[in-house]
Amino acid sequence: FFLPTCPCLHSAMARSLRKRRNAKVVSVKPKEKKIQKKHFNVRQIQDPELRKRFDIKKTLQENLEATDLKEMYYDRLPKKIPKKGAHPVKVNEDEAPICKKLIAKHGDDYQKMHWDIKLNVQQWTAKQCEKKAGCALVWHQPLPFP
Repeated sequence: FFLPTCPCLHSAMARSLRKRRNAKVVSVKPKEKKIQKKHFNVRQIQDPELRKRFDIKKTLQENLEATDLKEMYYDRLPKKIPKKGAHPVKVNEDEAPICKKLIAKHGDDYQKMHWDIKLNVQQWTAKQCEKKAGCALVWHQPLPFP
C-alpha cells in the first residue's frame, strides 16, 4: 500500500474560485444609527444679540422659535420703509437703442412693445418693457456738447 508524500496529490480536483467565494458567509452588521446633535455650540454664533439670548438647555430649533427678531434688532431697523427699491433697474448700452426704438414706435403702450418681435429682440415682457423704457428715458439722455 502506497501513501503519497506530497499533499497536492492527496486531493482529487481543485474547487473553483466561484464555489469557494459562495461558500463564505458574509455577515452584514447593522449600522449604528447616527445620534442627532441635540445641542448646539454657542461659541459658533457670531451675532452677539443672538448669543446672549441662546439657551443651552434648549435645542437649536426651540431657540430659534423663541427669538423675536423685531425686538432684537429694533434699533437697527429703519424708522420708515423706503418707497423706492434700493437697486433700480438699469439699462446697459446694448439695451438702450432697443428701448429708444420701442418708445419711438409705440410710445407708452407696453403691451404693443411686448408683441413687437422685430424691435423687441430680447423678448421682454410688457412689465420688463415698462421698467426698461422708463429707465432708458432717465439714464440715456444725449449729452450736450459745447
